[in-house]
Amino acid sequence: MKSGKYKAQSLALEPDVSTCGYFWSIAAQTNGCIRIHGINEQTRQPDIEILNVLEQMGCTVIRGADFIEVTGAPQLKGGFSISMKRWSDQTLTIAAMAPFADGPITLTDAAHIRHHECDRIAAICTELGKLGIRVEEHPDGLTVYPGEPTPALLDTYDDHRVAMALSLIAVKADGIRIADPGCVSKTCPDYWDRLSALGLDVTLS
Repeated sequence: MKSGKYKAQSLALEPDVSTCGYFWSIAAQTNGCIRIHGINEQTRQPDIEILNVLEQMGCTVIRGADFIEVTGAPQLKGGFSISMKRWSDQTLTIAAMAPFADGPITLTDAAHIRHHECDRIAAICTELGKLGIRVEEHPDGLTVYPGEPTPALLDTYDDHRVAMALSLIAVKADGIRIADPGCVSKTCPDYWDRLSALGLDVTLS
């Protein structure tokens, strides 16, 4: 057998769009602006569809050759239904922004996320309920109504997506505490540090 050697190479990897979605959503929530480099809308990552929804909610999206920039709106728009079949990782992201929209948002075709790290549909419905937000759970999704979250300690179910989605509520509402924040390490170990770097008030204990 002929032996050979591996040859080292440098490869440029585009950002994980599932994680990018939280940061673009922070811009949406705060009427701020976040630009992420190294990515464009030609990516094959399905979660890029969140950009279309952010535009539907009133945000401005600039799609560059090597960056995507999202600028939020003073008031997010709701009153629509959307299928999450192809990009279900962002179901919780949209659900967490929905209380701050001006109309209900229904998310469908996501029954399969009940079998991820936890039953994500049941989890987000339970946690939104703790906040006093009206939510209707469906077999394949949920409907979230506008509301003013009340202070609460929220559970993460040892699920990184639950934790990062709930952080979007804390961006807009006071008195939100998130249990087991370290579970974000599966996807973005420095997530809380990155939020702090954006100027958000994050206290870990």
